Amino acid sequence: MMMDTLYLRVDSAACSSYETSGSTPFTYHAAGREAVVHTYCSVPAEVMDDQAELCSPARTALR
Repeated sequence: MMMDTLYLRVDSAACSSYETSGSTPFTYHAAGREAVVHTYCSVPAEVMDDQAELCSPARTALR
């Protein structure tokens, strides 16, 4: 969890699926540039409100 955003480790297929639902890859600024880490994507906002729904992407990330 970074700055009130939960990120899960994902593969490239899952990341594109997450991005379709409005998620974003983890980004940070270093040495005057923005770095994008596509192996971590934010959990969709609608999933954060439903504990049961949150378990599914969390289990996928663990695999």
